[in-house]
Amino acid sequence: MQFIKKRSEYLHFHKADRVVRSRFFILAILNNTIQTEFSLGITVSKKVGNAIIRNRTKRRIKAWLRQTDCEFPNNLSVNIIALNKAGTADWNSINEELDKTFNRLIKLAGE
Repeated sequence: MQFIKKRSEYLHFHKADRVVRSRFFILAILNNTIQTEFSLGITVSKKVGNAIIRNRTKRRIKAWLRQTDCEFPNNLSVNIIALNKAGTADWNSINEELDKTFNRLIKLAGE
């Protein structure tokens, strides 16, 4: 898995192939035929909260990624966009929501 870091790569998500919405997150999904590896971006805007809350939210998403044992499809690029509620959510809620959302993503990728 590789992380998306460049602004030019994030701009491709404005024309996302699919969007999966949940209570705390929006997942913008692109089918990537060029890369052979799953790529992931994390977006947490100022609407979520101050810098401390935004960084905590990003750390929680990355911690979930490290502990999860999901097999992510190699031909996808995904941008996780945190909604306002994600800044005030506790760890268990974020964990459950990401599990549900990525399971839906994997089902969509299989179609």
